[in-house]
Amino acid sequence: MAKKTTTAQRPFVERLTSNLKTADGRPRNVTLGPKTLIVGPNGSGKSSIQQSLQLALLGSADDLVGRDEVRDNGLLMSMVSAERLAIHAKLSSGEDYTFIAKDSGKPTHDAGIEAKLPLHEIREALAASPATARKAFLGWAAKSVTAADVAEAVPAVYKAKYADISASVGRGKSPVDALLATLEYVGKRQRDAAKEASGAEALLTGMAHDLDTAPTQEDLAEAQDAQADAQRRVLAVKGAHAHQSRVLGQIQGIRGQLAKVDPPEAPKVEETDRRFYESMATASGIAVDKGLASCPLCSSAVGHAHLKACATFYETEAKAMTVPDFGPRVNRPFLQSQLELLTNELAGIDADLLALDPVAIEAESRAAQEAYLNLRNTVDRWSNLTKARDTIAEMTMESETYKGMKKELEGVVADLLKRVADGFTAKVQSYLPTGWKFGMLLEDNGKETFRLGLVQGKKLRSALSGAEWATVTCALAMAVSSDVPADRPVLVMPEDRGWDAATLGKVLNSWFGFDGQVVIGTPTKPKKVPAGWTVIDLGQAEGEEPVVEEPAPSIVEAATFKVYVPSAAMSAMLKALGYTDAVIATLNAEKAAHIVANGISMGGAQ
Repeated sequence: MAKKTTTAQRPFVERLTSNLKTADGRPRNVTLGPKTLIVGPNGSGKSSIQQSLQLALLGSADDLVGRDEVRDNGLLMSMVSAERLAIHAKLSSGEDYTFIAKDSGKPTHDAGIEAKLPLHEIREALAASPATARKAFLGWAAKSVTAADVAEAVPAVYKAKYADISASVGRGKSPVDALLATLEYVGKRQRDAAKEASGAEALLTGMAHDLDTAPTQEDLAEAQDAQADAQRRVLAVKGAHAHQSRVLGQIQGIRGQLAKVDPPEAPKVEETDRRFYESMATASGIAVDKGLASCPLCSSAVGHAHLKACATFYETEAKAMTVPDFGPRVNRPFLQSQLELLTNELAGIDADLLALDPVAIEAESRAAQEAYLNLRNTVDRWSNLTKARDTIAEMTMESETYKGMKKELEGVVADLLKRVADGFTAKVQSYLPTGWKFGMLLEDNGKETFRLGLVQGKKLRSALSGAEWATVTCALAMAVSSDVPADRPVLVMPEDRGWDAATLGKVLNSWFGFDGQVVIGTPTKPKKVPAGWTVIDLGQAEGEEPVVEEPAPSIVEAATFKVYVPSAAMSAMLKALGYTDAVIATLNAEKAAHIVANGISMGGAQ
């Protein structure tokens, strides 16, 4: 059998530091290779290394208490016995990836170039419906399909519609992804249109219940005119009664004024006499106020008492001549003329309108308005009914259009699947052990399906064992990663399955040609580990000791561990017990073996 070779290596995680699930909360350092086998019994820490890799590269991890893509701070902190969870991954290209979580706040994830862990999307697609799996498979396998290939496959009747939709939902996508996005959109529009048609049908049924005969435009015009006439009658009757009330009030007011008694006439007083007495009262009053003893008119020495008596006399006479104000007298001729005008105005008010009861007339107007509104409502219901029928017809037609387009596009997907299936199958096959034959079933008894597995004879066996399923899904993940840019790290980590030693050795050999990183954890030790694989031994497992080709220490390692250079497995176990690189450098092989054999922690050794 020809020895497999690998292509130019992508960046890979070469060193991992993490305190996830460590017993004392101290970080554990792990040295990894492009292809790494972690061997150890259950509970030895295999899964913690793999989960640490996921957290460092993606910021989330699977298989934590049965959940996928866990980012929950509280859940992550339950997996560490220190005050914080700290993970650091160093890539062969020099890129650093870190993940930090504390008891409070959100975890922080600092990543370099985006890493790809393809197994998650493989598992998610295969766990979904056959239709979803087919679409996912087409997206993986048909990378070489061009936009012209897709456009040519779309039937002429749908080409224009496909071009419009794909230009929107497929903007920036590959031709195949644009096709799948268009198919998804068409399927959604078909369902939405069918739902709208169903809703309109239900509305139609409710609207048609107890619906009167559709009124004509003449019926509606007559009812509207009757409403307007009734409203005008209300205004006219109310206006007549208001007019009558106002005129009667004015008549009553004039009659009240005519009934008043005129005030008495004021006595006649000569103006000159009044002015004389007022002047004399003023002059004598001033003389009194000034304390004079002589008369202010003739200068006779009459004395102060005489002047005071004169002032009192003249004031009394002046007041007696003041005319009292008895108020205006009634202008009876004017009021009589106004009363006659109002009486004539009252007689001119329409007697027929006054004979009508405003309350009854208003009730008739409300009835006319209600009749018109009911008729208007019936017209509107018939209009909505017509619109609902139009909507049903339109949505039904749209649903049928999208249904037909969906079927045709599914046919395009099926044809493309058949075109690319052989090439993709060969790519997956290249990552399977010799003697294993990968196969897919895209059609069964004329119906589209999607099953994959291993071919035995002429039959496809889909019921695979755990180890077989892990091998096949990893081969799929490796095949779909071939188009990832060469500067991006790709990591494939299969589930921990019950491998037998012989099968595991073959599987490891078949994966060596993958240019990404593979990290596999298992309690099983293969009889012989293929060259190029880094082995991390986390403890004694059942079975024979593997024959592992240990790589020689690098110049850096030799410089760091001047006294003692342990194997990668021994270094991992010492660090799991809390020993630092500096302390390990002071050990010898016998001391290190004694520490590991007796499980002596760093604190216990001190």
